Amino acid sequence: MNTPQEMNDFGAKVAKCLTHTQSRNFKVEPLTENSFDHGVVILQEGGDPQFGIYIRHNDRDHKFIVYPHWAKTTDGTELPYSSQRPDLTIKMTDKKTASVVANDINKRFLPGYIEHFEKAAKLRDQHDSYRNEKNGMAAGFAAMLNGGRQKENSFSNYTQKGAYVDHGECHTDDVELKLRGLTADQTREILNLINEGPQEYKVTLQIKGTPYTRELRAIATSHDEAEKQVLNECDYEDDILWYDSSASDDTPRRERFKQWGEINIKTVEVAHKDKQS
Repeated sequence: MNTPQEMNDFGAKVAKCLTHTQSRNFKVEPLTENSFDHGVVILQEGGDPQFGIYIRHNDRDHKFIVYPHWAKTTDGTELPYSSQRPDLTIKMTDKKTASVVANDINKRFLPGYIEHFEKAAKLRDQHDSYRNEKNGMAAGFAAMLNGGRQKENSFSNYTQKGAYVDHGECHTDDVELKLRGLTADQTREILNLINEGPQEYKVTLQIKGTPYTRELRAIATSHDEAEKQVLNECDYEDDILWYDSSASDDTPRRERFKQWGEINIKTVEVAHKDKQS
């Protein structure tokens, strides 16, 4: 097969045979005269656009070489990583017909490729979601600044007078800031804001129908978080007098809790102690 058209025609026949035996519709991405080599990509129609099979004809060895197209993130990272990528390449003589080549692909290539591609696609989607989240945060912060600029996962601005953000880097749960040009008063405001930190709460738990009431403390940023923290950390019978020992081990604590009756949870914020005392 010495011309792109010959490979296009052969690839179309393989794609037709694969479509008959798979719950996927395959099509050929045509080669042109300017194509780098005589390879054909057979892509899945209506599915993940990165799912694809390369078929290359080696004129010298008179073989067809079949190898996978892997998932790729929006920043160009190919998954699985090369160190974790299985070698799924298969070779066969170019004397085989399109139907025989398709049969070999079905048996020797597709089972492993589908399994590993689906895992790689999940990693790709997680990677892209994480990247988009960080860039979205950076764009929002850049928009808040006079002359704000956004780069990958980061933001900054510059002013000739006054404070500015030399570099801000966004992570999933926090932001790293490098500030310059702060006055002493601005520095004190920022340090006071940092010192406020999480609040200390007193959480009162009471079960209706029993005389049981207990107060527990939690460090959190909201009443709801304090309640969750207290319930999640009450692991001992000394703390959980409502623990139902007859319940199965896989019964969630809240379900055991409910077996005693309705629960009233009242959270009261406890003021911070004077930092300077």
